[in-house]
Amino acid sequence: MKMKKFLVALAATTLIGSTALAFAASRPVDIVSKLTGKSTDALYQERLSGKTYGTIAKEAGKLDEFKSEMLKVKRKFLMQK
Repeated sequence: MKMKKFLVALAATTLIGSTALAFAASRPVDIVSKLTGKSTDALYQERLSGKTYGTIAKEAGKLDEFKSEMLKVKRKFLMQK
């Protein structure tokens, strides 16, 4: 009985962890970094000055691409539910 509970807990932890990793790989900062070529550190600094990731993407002329990538991420996340 203890082994069964352990295996269920392990499976749940693995599932939650893998979902979190999949989402983390598609964070807005990563998407903007990929589109603009800016480092995530530089983007974090811009965020601290009050800019949104959408604003940063727009200033780089990549707003449509940013929106498209964010929509893909959200659809993928919803399809996992």
